[in-house]
Amino acid sequence: MTSRKKTTLDVTVDAQRVVTEVTPIEERAIVTPAKGPSPREAARRNTVQARAAEVRRRRTAIIRQALEKRRGQRQAERDAAIAAAAEAAGDPKDHIEQVYVKASDILVPEEYQRIFDQPRAEGIAMRFKWRRFQAPQINRRPDGTLVAVDGQHRIWAAQRCFGQDVMIPVLLTHVETTVEEAGDFDAVNTERRTLNYNAAFRARVHARDADSLQVLLLLKEVGMRPLWPGENRGTPATVVACRTVEYMIKQGGASSARAVLSVLRDVGGTDPDWYRDFLLAGMWQFLLRYDGLLRRDRLVDVLRKQTDSHALDGLTAEHKNSINSSNGAAACGALHYLYNYRMKVGDALPPFSIESPTRHSALVRRYARQWVTAHEPGGHIGAKPNGAWSSGAQLPYQSRPRDAAPS
Repeated sequence: MTSRKKTTLDVTVDAQRVVTEVTPIEERAIVTPAKGPSPREAARRNTVQARAAEVRRRRTAIIRQALEKRRGQRQAERDAAIAAAAEAAGDPKDHIEQVYVKASDILVPEEYQRIFDQPRAEGIAMRFKWRRFQAPQINRRPDGTLVAVDGQHRIWAAQRCFGQDVMIPVLLTHVETTVEEAGDFDAVNTERRTLNYNAAFRARVHARDADSLQVLLLLKEVGMRPLWPGENRGTPATVVACRTVEYMIKQGGASSARAVLSVLRDVGGTDPDWYRDFLLAGMWQFLLRYDGLLRRDRLVDVLRKQTDSHALDGLTAEHKNSINSSNGAAACGALHYLYNYRMKVGDALPPFSIESPTRHSALVRRYARQWVTAHEPGGHIGAKPNGAWSSGAQLPYQSRPRDAAPS
């Protein structure tokens, strides 16, 4: 074995020499840069900006002039087309007559007419008024046969009310072929535009319709109102889905709609996003399904812990499945999940499962009948004007660690 000798390296540092050899830092005066460009540079920049502004102005003027020219051309084309159509239409006396005919003499051609809708015709009959009766369009064929080009449901409703041989006013045309008849049928039903629900709802309110006035009063109770035609979605304190509110009233009574609106009012205030269609429908189904088992204050508490109404959008989408893609049913499942989050088994609601559309609709109708029996005046139990589901009827829910709402 070889042995290694340890050697010691002596290092001495001359501190005085190190200090003296360090080059001192040269102190330089800090010069503040001039503020802004020089006068010459400023003049140049102003000239460039002025030229750019002038170019933009000229370009805008050219574009506007081109647009106005194009609008004028389109308007001239429309005017020419309307003038040509008016000339081709001719005198109305040469094409249509306003006469009375016996309803039983009118035939409905099956080759181009739509399938007869019995419930629709019965609905017209139940609301029949002569001043609202729109004269059906009837064609007299060369052999004298009278066929209904448009208005078969109105004809049936008049017969249902006044007998088969009732005399009705019609617009009589004289078209020789069924091809032309089918073209008239297509044009009449294509050009006709039905009212959307909100426009029809406003007309019904003005006409003092009982159902629409009840919707209006219920919304007023919670400080909301319908979204009228012409207003933008998102207007504070407005509800777009008045159709859903009206459906809730018809199926489960005013107390069921009041329960839904009061919960959403305590949670979202006048934010219109909390009163969207699927949230109203889901809340209504949830309250009907678990009536007597859930606490209103717990429900309000878990919803208040959500960041906003759109926090339920993703959770609702997660509860959709191939069995039932209804937004209302999915929202009901989302509310069930939020309510049961971290609750004791004994306090949690029974399990929720989405049934097929037919089965789900049958269950909702049954729950609605049960709600009417329990909460509506005249039911088995009856109800006060503002029952336990009115706003603020229960004290705020005191959440506990074992059943805290998800944040």
